[in-house]
Amino acid sequence: MGLQSLENFYRENGKKETVSLLKNKITITEKINAHRVYCRKQKNGNIIFYSKKKKIPINVLDRLLSDLFEPFIEHLISKKKNLEIGEYGFYFFNKPVDIEYGKKPINNILLTNIPEQSNKTALEVAIDLEVSYHLPLFQGVLNNSQIKKIINYIQHNENIISVFNSVFDKKCSEFVISDNDIIEGFVFNIDDVSFFKLNDNRFVKKDYPKLDTSAYELLVIEIFDFIKDQDFYNIRFTTKNEQMKRAEFTFEVFNRFVEKYSEKNILNNFLLIPPPFIKTKGNLNKKYICNKKTINLLTDEKMEYLLRIFITIIKGKQSPRGIISETIADDINITILKITDYIKKSNELLDYKEFKKFN
Repeated sequence: MGLQSLENFYRENGKKETVSLLKNKITITEKINAHRVYCRKQKNGNIIFYSKKKKIPINVLDRLLSDLFEPFIEHLISKKKNLEIGEYGFYFFNKPVDIEYGKKPINNILLTNIPEQSNKTALEVAIDLEVSYHLPLFQGVLNNSQIKKIINYIQHNENIISVFNSVFDKKCSEFVISDNDIIEGFVFNIDDVSFFKLNDNRFVKKDYPKLDTSAYELLVIEIFDFIKDQDFYNIRFTTKNEQMKRAEFTFEVFNRFVEKYSEKNILNNFLLIPPPFIKTKGNLNKKYICNKKTINLLTDEKMEYLLRIFITIIKGKQSPRGIISETIADDINITILKITDYIKKSNELLDYKEFKKFN
């Protein structure tokens, strides 16, 4: 079940019902405004990393596209021997999402979940991994005085940190320096059945201007028209890993695209200004770019953004949007399938030197 708003519950059901709700057994934790990330250690010893949605593992191309999770991944790999089989949940404080916290956890990593079958406590696991642990602020049944102060906060929009410091007679957030700092709020777990969020009334999610994506979509079409004309069979690979092959393929077609349009003196027509939100997504991970020519072409942020576009669109399926009609999307996806087929069937002389960087 998703998070409901405690303020909305109060507005819709009134004080009496809200007080009744808060008299249940409750666990209260701070709502963390940071990057959600997970890892799972498999029986064979491999570690798989996931971002917030946990649908698809973070792969080589994701790590090339952005260095956002690189320090997290490297740290967990360095503690591989201390990880038990199973899934772990974390918050990673590498780059601010909506809040710049005054304090951060050990190694910017906050442990939230450990494998159910673990024989260790979460705190013991956190110590082993050299990270912080997300301790609950409160567990149990609130008394009448505590409930009254929480209701007053909902009614009068006071300073949530001051109020909760008073409610629990201790510092309510591990990551603030003073009561004037902003947090996202607190989560109320009611009997492990209902979950409510009480926001800091000063908290505002970052809002980025709506973008006109037509230039981006035209560039996607232009790139795939260019790729369709390329001879795949003179693109050579230096690794057996299919994701790394796709990266090497991307570097090569990127180089050819830049060369062709530079010779025609029209490359600037295809260079876009990176959108503001991209700064929250990390930087292009240049240390994993094994093509020296590609590295030399990355002379400014527009060229880096162009390569990021190449990596993004060659990663996988394209959907119809804007000026990319269903017919155009189908045509693009046929090209992606041809790239995938070529990568799978290629049998060049191989070595693992580059791929080892990711282990």
